[in-house]
Amino acid sequence: MSDTILKSKIQTLLQQSAYDKSVKLICPIVKILSMRYPYLSKNKIYTLTKSLV
Repeated sequence: MSDTILKSKIQTLLQQSAYDKSVKLICPIVKILSMRYPYLSKNKIYTLTKSLV
């Protein structure tokens, strides 16, 4: 999966959550995306999520 698609998935999760963007959301987003897409590395998900939050 390309970085742009993954970024859009992360942004969708951030918009659908009822919380403001904060560092505390990084861990739950990484967990959700790693369950949905087990073939992606958690490190890649983490770095992209950190850059968007």
